[in-house]
Amino acid sequence: MYAGRSLDVTSRRFGSITLLSSRISFKCSSTVWKARYRKMAGEELLVNITDHNNLENFNLILRMSVLTLTNLFASTAAGARCYSKIGFVGLGNMGGHMARNLLKKGYKLTVYDVNKSAVTNLVETGASCASDAAEMSKEVEVVISMLPSNEHVLDVYTGKNGVFSTAKNNVLLIDSSTIDPSVSQLVASQARERNLRFIDSPVSGGVNAAKDGTLTFMVGGSETDFNDAKSILEALGSRIVHCGDVGMGQAAKLCNNMLLAISMIGTAEAFNLGQKLGLNAKIFADIVNSSTGRCWSSDLYNPVPGILPNVPSSKNYEGGFGTTLMAKDLGLVQSAATRTQTPIPLGSLAHQIYRAIIAQGFSDKDFSVVYQFLKAPAGILMSKTCARCEKTVYPIEELKCLDKTWHKQCFKCQGCGMTLNMRTYKGFNKQPYCEAHIPKAKATTMAETPELKRIAENTKIQSNVKYHAEFEKAKGKFTQVADDPETLRIKQNSKIISNVAYHGELEKKAIMEQKRTMTGENGEQIEYVEYTDGTIAPASSINANPPPARTANSPVQRTPGRIADYDPLSEARPSPYSARQAATTVIYTSDKGPVTNPPTRKIGSVADIDPVNEYYGSLTPATTINNNQHQPQHQHQSPPPPSNVGRVYRAMYDYEAQDLDEVSFCDGDLIVNCTAVDEGWMTGLVQRTGRHGMLPANYVEPAQI
Repeated sequence: MYAGRSLDVTSRRFGSITLLSSRISFKCSSTVWKARYRKMAGEELLVNITDHNNLENFNLILRMSVLTLTNLFASTAAGARCYSKIGFVGLGNMGGHMARNLLKKGYKLTVYDVNKSAVTNLVETGASCASDAAEMSKEVEVVISMLPSNEHVLDVYTGKNGVFSTAKNNVLLIDSSTIDPSVSQLVASQARERNLRFIDSPVSGGVNAAKDGTLTFMVGGSETDFNDAKSILEALGSRIVHCGDVGMGQAAKLCNNMLLAISMIGTAEAFNLGQKLGLNAKIFADIVNSSTGRCWSSDLYNPVPGILPNVPSSKNYEGGFGTTLMAKDLGLVQSAATRTQTPIPLGSLAHQIYRAIIAQGFSDKDFSVVYQFLKAPAGILMSKTCARCEKTVYPIEELKCLDKTWHKQCFKCQGCGMTLNMRTYKGFNKQPYCEAHIPKAKATTMAETPELKRIAENTKIQSNVKYHAEFEKAKGKFTQVADDPETLRIKQNSKIISNVAYHGELEKKAIMEQKRTMTGENGEQIEYVEYTDGTIAPASSINANPPPARTANSPVQRTPGRIADYDPLSEARPSPYSARQAATTVIYTSDKGPVTNPPTRKIGSVADIDPVNEYYGSLTPATTINNNQHQPQHQHQSPPPPSNVGRVYRAMYDYEAQDLDEVSFCDGDLIVNCTAVDEGWMTGLVQRTGRHGMLPANYVEPAQI
């Protein structure tokens, strides 16, 4: 029967069978091959072949089954073609599942979609990818499209990089999109001009049917093209119906979708009313599905959440057939009815309802969300938006907390993004946090007085200086920001102490006076100060020429302008003079009268001067007290510390040494023997640690001792 004739038939799952003359051979890449063939009576013959060198046993089995194989190739003998290379464009909710089913049936598939992630998922399961529709259709025998609208179909087939630009002659084009019948007829006419074949085959059954391979195809096209496409469509659906010429498949689909929309709205209304009357939704669903009200919307696609586990209503209305697509189909129905002057009152009302649903924010949900739309009064449900994503919040996914409305999946920790609930969240500043990432509350003052505000501002500025790189750049140059009286006093004191202790101006002036000419202004010889032991100062300490010796009982005559009476800082007041030897005490007379045994001091030391009142500490107590009485009352100067520890300061902040010559201290530490170095820095000994070094002056304050 098959002698002299070569037939190439591609099986759907396991390889290729080639019949050449009277010989039959089988080729496949697997080690265990299975070929399943269908008889006319519906029985099946299963042939198992194991990997061995000699295939004579297999050839013998196939020769004995020639009558069964005759039934397999009946359609081929009648003129139907079998295809192996298929291109698929449009990998959305429906197209993605359809493409996977073709791969499962053994077809070689090349896919294209503008969504790269959808293409990647198919490539991982064995498909090849193309950069555009033109590249996809270069080497394929069949092109299948599943696209959302008229414009997409026209662009894919007739566009610049469309299928028509590269498809070979006699390629079969199968469009499963739901579009206007007139658009299908337009594409079919342009395909015939290019020696291509086009059929429209929209589907019904929804996402679940596409996943299970049980779709219903409504095909419009010639009988021959229908027969050639049938073997492919059988891999995707359980029912393939030839509706007539090109465009009739689309007409059947639009009428079906109009009825689907009307029935879904009616089902949603019935279940809403039943629950308002007190009916349990599941009990009511059992009653409807076993009664005259049963329909696909109530039985297999119930819009009430929780009745059916694997439908969009139980998955927050995600996936499925979108409300935008349903509104688009109803718009096509409306156009067709207007063109044919056919009244469709319920269809028109359904169209308006779905347009209102989209306007209220349900455009990304399944069309069964009409149940939620009808459940709440208009405007109340849709006025709620999520505080995080700003999208509409439906009652089934609503979470009210922190005076806001959230999607349950959007109620996440602001710090780590972990999803929270009413038991695990911690609120801060009206934002949710987990236990580990909630910010610590900052202490605040009870009364925001001007003084507290000023202190807070100064503390903030000082803190910024401490923790930023500008601190090192400005070392030794820091100045107070606020020029209040207290700050000016500290600044002046620091300047005086720095001039006396660090630069040694007082001592230098005294030495310069000593080295001046040995004669006075009138040419008389300068007399030297005697010591208590009757000796005079060594010649080497003052001048190479020693003065004449004097006895202890001899009176000392002094004239104005002598070194002992000279005050280098203030000529109006006398000052003590100390010799270079620390163990001796100077006795001198001045305009204030004789001074006996004053405290031994070194010129230029911090202890000799009061930087606030500019006195010398060696004056008599009475003089000091009298002058202190004239100090301004608003200056709260602490009593001078003992001379053996110098000035005492208390640390106001923690400080970490930044250099080898600096010293670290903590808030509250006492720092003694403080000496100003320059404006902004001083040296001192930290009592707690016993360490001595430089420290910033703006981090300490005078201690009250």
